[in-house]
Amino acid sequence: MKTGLLNEQYFAYFEDVEWSLRFRKAGFEIALAEKALIYHEASGSSKKTHSEGTLSPRVFYYNVRNQFLLLRSQGIPVGMVYHSSGF
Repeated sequence: MKTGLLNEQYFAYFEDVEWSLRFRKAGFEIALAEKALIYHEASGSSKKTHSEGTLSPRVFYYNVRNQFLLLRSQGIPVGMVYHSSGF
């Protein structure tokens, strides 16, 4: 396969976004299957109440870390996103 498998470095969160971007870069189009049904309990394991709040520190860590990984993989300087009004 031209695009490879999901990037295991992400572990959770944003791995599907990164994979989709690789598909587009390889020349594939991403389409919507309007009649498809998917049963998924969104955030079923991550939105349990913890002493730290709704999201556990681990979930928060992977979410933020993987946003940075994704930005880097696309060649977007991380400082640009958080310090530029033109982005």
